[in-house]
Amino acid sequence: MEQGLESLDRCPHCGSPDLVEWLRSFDHFGLRPGRPFLYMECRPCKLRFLATRPNEAESGAYYTADYEPYQSYNKNQGGFGTWWVRRMADLAESARVTRAISSRYKAAFRRKAAVLDYGCGSASFLNKARKRGARKTIGMDFADTPLQTVTAAGHIGLRANDEGFARIEDGSLDLVRINHVVEHLYHPVETLEKIARKMAIGGVLNIAVPYAHGGTAEQFGENWLGLQAPVHVIFYDKPHFREILDRLGFGEIEIFDEAKLIDMLRSNRIVADRRRIEGGEPYRQPSTLSQALLTRHYAATGRADRLNVWCVRKR
Repeated sequence: MEQGLESLDRCPHCGSPDLVEWLRSFDHFGLRPGRPFLYMECRPCKLRFLATRPNEAESGAYYTADYEPYQSYNKNQGGFGTWWVRRMADLAESARVTRAISSRYKAAFRRKAAVLDYGCGSASFLNKARKRGARKTIGMDFADTPLQTVTAAGHIGLRANDEGFARIEDGSLDLVRINHVVEHLYHPVETLEKIARKMAIGGVLNIAVPYAHGGTAEQFGENWLGLQAPVHVIFYDKPHFREILDRLGFGEIEIFDEAKLIDMLRSNRIVADRRRIEGGEPYRQPSTLSQALLTRHYAATGRADRLNVWCVRKR
């Protein structure tokens, strides 16, 4: 085993040793040469996870100050904000799902909520929450850069550890957002247990994750944008979320297939960039329209690139 890496020989969800290789990936961040990262699938429960991964203590090396979620969002970055792409995104992304997610946020904010953005990355969501009437806004993260951004914007910034959780009163949170964070966690169930304890009965939890059983993941494999080897270490499927959240006392569990055209566009760009760097045949990307139609098809058949989970703490 290469120094700094560890290997899992059992499923981190159900504990089964009955595993099959899903794929081997190159390092999406360029810190290690070759393809050292092995992803496995558990045969019994279908969990997909990184079986050869950085030691948890060393994983922070991948979260540098220029890590993308720490940056301010620019809708025109990389040419993805053009008028044509925006129109194609409207075609690809379900208006019904977008309205459903928006309505749930609006309902939560109307309660003058105490809001936690766990793994916030920036102050963007908390700024929106405050504008919509949130009475208390908390950002938790693992790194200094996002916490400095959060506190500079006037929110409460807490380290995502036991000390940070100790500063949040049990049963005090009305809305918790965990946006593309669960896939990074080495101990996700333990983290969700801690968050559940801090939530009020009736509090709303929203989780968004990349969907490794989706069509885009299957199509692009190691070039899938959502893989992000090696910082994404675990990929839950829909039954995993229902089981875990029910066990932790949540109900009214809803899971939306969230289509995002940008995920397919950027996955195609990864393929093109790798072909150019490695000196292979030039890669001709499909038209934006064809990618939009395929994105919509994946979502309509329950294989969108992302899952968006909503639930309410019942006990």
